[in-house]
Amino acid sequence: MGTPQLVAVDSDTYAFPQPVQDTLDLRIQTRLQQQYGYGAAKIDAFLSPDGTYEYEVITVHAPGKAMNATLEKVYNNNYEKTWTSGTFNPGTSAFGSYQGLAGGYVTISADGYQGGQVSGLQIKNGVLYRGWGNYSSDPRVGHEALALMKDGSWRTFSDSTSTPQQVVVAGTDTTFGFGPLVVVNGAVRGDLGDSSVWTDWVTSLSGRHLMGYNAAGDAIFILVKGTTGSSGIAGTEMGNVALRHGCVNAIMLDGGGSVQGRSSYLFHPSSDTGGNRDVSNVIAIKAHPMYPVNVDWTAVPYASGVTASNSNPLSVKKVNGEVRFRGTATVASVAANTWVTIGTLPPRFRPGFTTDSYRDTVFSVQGGYSGNVSISPTDGTIQVKLPVAASGTTYWQLDRVRYDAAY
Repeated sequence: MGTPQLVAVDSDTYAFPQPVQDTLDLRIQTRLQQQYGYGAAKIDAFLSPDGTYEYEVITVHAPGKAMNATLEKVYNNNYEKTWTSGTFNPGTSAFGSYQGLAGGYVTISADGYQGGQVSGLQIKNGVLYRGWGNYSSDPRVGHEALALMKDGSWRTFSDSTSTPQQVVVAGTDTTFGFGPLVVVNGAVRGDLGDSSVWTDWVTSLSGRHLMGYNAAGDAIFILVKGTTGSSGIAGTEMGNVALRHGCVNAIMLDGGGSVQGRSSYLFHPSSDTGGNRDVSNVIAIKAHPMYPVNVDWTAVPYASGVTASNSNPLSVKKVNGEVRFRGTATVASVAANTWVTIGTLPPRFRPGFTTDSYRDTVFSVQGGYSGNVSISPTDGTIQVKLPVAASGTTYWQLDRVRYDAAY
């Protein structure tokens, strides 16, 4: 053991000199992992009760300080390790680039990035990097935070009751946040549906990312699929979905095209073209996911002129990453050996191939001939054909169709 030495800390941030902090961070993480181990993560996917939106729920179970070893906020290029003072501006990188940097088995998007800087109270490993608020003109952002404490418990904080220094002194390990708390003490936030307060977060559907914890202390992450202005959720439904999955308290993280999630594959791509958006930080979950993403039966809209046979409509589900079909497709007539489009699959149900379509033989009611099915991995087009021309009652039964999903 060396000779003890006094070390000066920053009077505002309580930060150690960076070489000292790097050493402590490594020792803390190593000791937590050795003593408490990693937690367990479960990923599953759901349709809303009314069938209007799809979302993933990631539940992280890690008793006590194992949670601190399991969850880590990771800034772009580990920016906090080189930052010394002044504006905390980690910049951005493509979400996909974080997987190796984060060292997590699951990586998900985190806080927002506005006005050229990361938004909200930024504390990591007990060090304050940035105070409340944001550097843009948006008054809704960065005033509340969900905090993982050093003992593995959870708390919430607000700039109306706590200074950044008080949040640090309270024993905070890491803070998370962007928008408001959507669930407070087991109830949906009272003003969450007030458009005069939250404007387009109430009036415009969008993809959303919510983070909370349940009564057992498990971390809950909810990633809602959506495209701003046309699909997803808004307003009180953010609180409803968090409450439905057991959150005692939950907060809104960055939404829209920033909502992204990756494990061994990209299970929640950005709604942006290309499925990848630049972000300033992510949350690394250092635990193997217990189950691949599952999605319950989802109806496939028929193309014009196509109907179900015998009240058996076409639908798909995903089980442990495998897509399964059930149902039928009927057309009035078909030419011999001519592909007919019967519908289009949502992206999550498309084949996990690079260029070639999925093709198989399926049952068909037409003179004893078998039919064929083709499913495009690029645009999800479902096509069928027969070796002979047919008219009248002609349908294909697609229950045998199964393949690995793209994500």
